[in-house]
Amino acid sequence: MPTQREIRNVADNSARNVTPVAASNTLELNQHSGRTILMNNAGTATAYVLPAAVGSGGVYKFIVAAVNTSNYVIACAANSDIFKGSIIGDSTGDAEPGSLVVWPSDATDDDDITLNGTTTGGVAIGDWVEVQDIASGVYAVRGFVTQSGTEATMFS
Repeated sequence: MPTQREIRNVADNSARNVTPVAASNTLELNQHSGRTILMNNAGTATAYVLPAAVGSGGVYKFIVAAVNTSNYVIACAANSDIFKGSIIGDSTGDAEPGSLVVWPSDATDDDDITLNGTTTGGVAIGDWVEVQDIASGVYAVRGFVTQSGTEATMFS
């Protein structure tokens, strides 16, 4: 039997994108999972705090809708939660077009993803990161971001 959230996601096209713009946004499974979270708070450091990872299957997709050099941070709520996976970075600073770097999480203590609008990604509108609650304490992560300058990992 489908849940209320599943029915809403199929039936209500207007609810597919959400734009939380507070400096700190606490995400909820029933309100944010399965929807696209548009990051458009340029000029203000903005945090998106995920619910505790319990294996719910919740999927949270973040897309840069406005470049922010003051940081977008996707953070695990629980200190024991971590990200496992990789984000692909495309360097705009390299002479060769299409220079790609794979940035893996170290899978031991990475509980933040920071897109700083330059070296750690988020340089371009359309950059994206997707996380999924796959087990107690674990979010799987994947994404594609544009980076500039001396590129660095977005995981910490």
